[in-house]
Amino acid sequence: SSNDVPPDKLVESWKAGIVGVGQEFKSVKEFRDALQKYAIAHRFMYRLKKNDTNRASGICAAQGCSWRIHASWDSSSQSFRIKKMNKSHTCGGESWKSAHPSKNWLVSIIKEKLRDNPHHKPKEIANSILKDFGIELNYTQVWRGIEDAREQLLGSYKEAYNQLPELCEKMAEANAGS
Repeated sequence: SSNDVPPDKLVESWKAGIVGVGQEFKSVKEFRDALQKYAIAHRFMYRLKKNDTNRASGICAAQGCSWRIHASWDSSSQSFRIKKMNKSHTCGGESWKSAHPSKNWLVSIIKEKLRDNPHHKPKEIANSILKDFGIELNYTQVWRGIEDAREQLLGSYKEAYNQLPELCEKMAEANAGS
């Protein structure tokens, strides 16, 4: 199982997760997953621009860098396929150091972990990120990430709660005397 693979070997295997134009994936999710791991293995950060079930475009997070990728659903092969890719970085690895995209990345990773287990402790999350990605994070970074992730997960609930009073009013109007 992948649990027995040492992190450096695992990360090494992610390097080849994205090969280039013409490569096929079962879904956008599989593509995004491979891209995330590919970027970690090659130590760069990226931003997804267009991102839905039919297409995904990514650019390097470093401003002005030439690295980019575009993939979309190909109905003839029934696969999600890389259509364009520029593999060369002109940023000299600066994107890894710019902290902005890594926060979003961290929050999305933590969100997945909290969905699996809402009671994960920061230490456990930090350890699993180190194990999965070879990235060491301090307690504060993880703690803030958990706060943001919870807020995003709860945001959707809060929205629903905010609609409750209005719903009650409508019900009361519809069923006088209830």
